[in-house]
This record gives sequence, structure tokens and C-alpha cells, in this order.
Amino acid sequence: MVPTMPPDSHKISLKIIEAIKQHPVLYISDVKGTAIKLQEFRQKVWKRISDELGLD
Repeated sequence: MVPTMPPDSHKISLKIIEAIKQHPVLYISDVKGTAIKLQEFRQKVWKRISDELGLD
């Protein structure tokens, strides 16, 4: 129940959650890696999500 979000945003959020669940090894290794910075991790995650959803 998230009435403030448009349906498209909600669908994208669900796809993001599902994508992370489908790639737990990548997600965990990136989070636990000591060399990676949070900003770089966010950029990698967004790039992967945008590629999978066909966004630019």
C-alpha cells in the first residue's frame, strides 16, 4: 500500500527488488567489498537496473 507512488514507479520498484534478489552474490560481494565506495556501488546498481529496464 503506497498510494503516493504512481503505478509505474511502483512497478519499477518491484523490478528493482526482484533484480537484487536474483543477483544476491553480486549484491553481497559489492556491499562487503572493502575497496568499493558507496557512490560507485549505487552507480553500478543503477546502471544495471537501467540496462535491464531499457532506461537511459
